[in-house]
Amino acid sequence: MQLSIPYGSLQWTSLVSLYARYLEYLKKDSIYKDEISYQIVNQLDYDFTEIKNQIDLIKQLTIVIRHVNFEREIKNFIKSFPNTTIIDIGSGFDTLFYRVDNNKIKWFDLDYPEVLNIKKQLIPLNPRYKFIIKPLSDFTWIDDIGSNNNGVFIIIGSLLKYLEKDEIIKLFKNIGIRFPDAELIFDTGSSLLLKEWRRLNRKNNLDPSDLKFSLEGPEELNKWNLNFSILDHYSIFSHIKREAFWPEVVHKTMDLMDENKVYAIYHVKFH
Repeated sequence: MQLSIPYGSLQWTSLVSLYARYLEYLKKDSIYKDEISYQIVNQLDYDFTEIKNQIDLIKQLTIVIRHVNFEREIKNFIKSFPNTTIIDIGSGFDTLFYRVDNNKIKWFDLDYPEVLNIKKQLIPLNPRYKFIIKPLSDFTWIDDIGSNNNGVFIIIGSLLKYLEKDEIIKLFKNIGIRFPDAELIFDTGSSLLLKEWRRLNRKNNLDPSDLKFSLEGPEELNKWNLNFSILDHYSIFSHIKREAFWPEVVHKTMDLMDENKVYAIYHVKFH
C-alpha cells in the first residue's frame, strides 16, 4: 500500500509512533508485542529512513510506554463499563482497539484522511470500530459519535503539544458539554521538555514553532476552570519496570524525567 505523507507533517508523527511500536515488536526482549502495527509497516510502501535516523532508543521506548499506560487505563475503564464508547482523538495508526476489545465496546478513530483512508485498508474490519475523517476543530465529529449511557472514555496521545492553549480549552469545553460524565487521558510535556522538543526539531530541520503547548502540572490545569476533576496525574515512566536489558542511560533518563515530572499523563473526569 503506497503512502505519501510529507516529512515533518503532523500526520508524519503518527508514522513515528507506528514505527516505534514496530521496532519494539522486533526485539527479542520486547515489552509490547503489537502484531498489527508490525503488519501495517510491512504492508506500507513508505521510506522510513528519516524516522530510523531520528528515533533513538529513549524516544522509541517513550512512545511505546505511552501506549502501555494508555492501554492499562482503557482496560481499567472497560472493567467498570464493558459497553463503553472509546474515542481516540488524533488516532493516527494506533491499534489499541485490538488490544483492549472485549467484543462489546464501540471505538471511534478521529484523524485526517491522509492517515485514516490508508489505515482502514490495512487493519481487520469490525462493525464496532469506526472512523471519523474530520478536522479536530470541526466539532460535528461529536455528533457523529452519538449518545452512550454506558460510559465514554477519550484518549489524546501526543497531539496536544501541536495545539494552542485556547484550542485545547475549546476542545475540552465541547467534550464536557456533549459527554458530561466522560473520562479523558492525555499526555503532555512541561515547558522544559517543550524547549527540548523544539531544539530537536531544529536539529532535524523541522519547524520548532509547530510545538506550541506545555503544561507545568495539575495546578495549572485547575486554573482553566473547566467542568472536570483530575483523577490522576503521573510521570509517564513511573509505572514502568526498569528492565535489566535496557542500557543504564535509559534508566537514568527515565528516573530523571520521573523526578522532574517533565512528561506526564493526566486522567480527568468531566461533570
